Amino acid sequence: MTRTTTAKIRHIKRYNILKMDDWVDSVLKRSIEQLPSIKKIPKEILQEYLIKKKPLMLMFKEERYYGKLLWAGENSIEVEVKDPPPLTKNDRVLIIIDHPSLKKYNVLQVRPEKKLQSRIVFTVDDPRFDKRFALPFDVPVSLYPVPKPIIQKLDSQELSLVREFIWDGDRTDVVCNAYLDYFTKYVEFFTEGADKFRIETIIDPYHDKILRQKPLTGLLKDISQGGVCISWDKLDTPHDTFFFVLQLPGRKNEGNLTIRLLGHNRGVRPAHDGTISLSAAFFKRIKDQYLSEHLTRLSVAETGKEETET
Repeated sequence: MTRTTTAKIRHIKRYNILKMDDWVDSVLKRSIEQLPSIKKIPKEILQEYLIKKKPLMLMFKEERYYGKLLWAGENSIEVEVKDPPPLTKNDRVLIIIDHPSLKKYNVLQVRPEKKLQSRIVFTVDDPRFDKRFALPFDVPVSLYPVPKPIIQKLDSQELSLVREFIWDGDRTDVVCNAYLDYFTKYVEFFTEGADKFRIETIIDPYHDKILRQKPLTGLLKDISQGGVCISWDKLDTPHDTFFFVLQLPGRKNEGNLTIRLLGHNRGVRPAHDGTISLSAAFFKRIKDQYLSEHLTRLSVAETGKEETET
């Protein structure tokens, strides 16, 4: 299917071509589970890093570094890193725990707290660092599994992933109506005059096939610019990558805000409230601030107060 869209540059639509990077490549070739705490790492595996000094892999700005784990506390660790990168306290680093007994990579997201030459003390962060919103009403979520061969085509650049932002631009108070990811075989932009552009895309047939299958379903527990947490009915899923589709109420007298984004399963685990939670990260976080602002408005409108960070 070929899609041609013409629009004013300042209004209506915006597009991002989302590119595969080394980290996403390794993630999609083998599943990962992002951990909120060091305590989630099996003790026998942690001992291999502490006692046997198994090399520890770190990733920062898509570059790999290796080090030795010196000690591990409840929520902090010290690592001796060979040729460490220049780090500030606001930088986020990924620590990769790999072991033959693990079905998935275990990943810790950390921030540097102290540094003495090659020795760095890291504090473990929640893997979802964006502000989360737990809305006070039910939001159904449909999950459409994406086959691994499609992801491999993204890796080989046989396919592109395009994110489309659809805006209502007929007013100074701009409203976003949709965030949509879709697979394309071809995408090209053309400028038509000073204030218009045209985009031509050939959508991959598998894209529509994926969205025609019967979806898995759940209820939204919380959402952020980087991902979602969904109330789930099983402790495992054979699928790692999904299109997550949901609709949020729009602003007063506006249509719904539709979200259809590619995301990756970050783990399924029992929640404190007795339910089962599936956590997922979007392939690329939504950098646009409209979503966060709109979620704040929904929270204020429904509860009279903003949600807090968790």
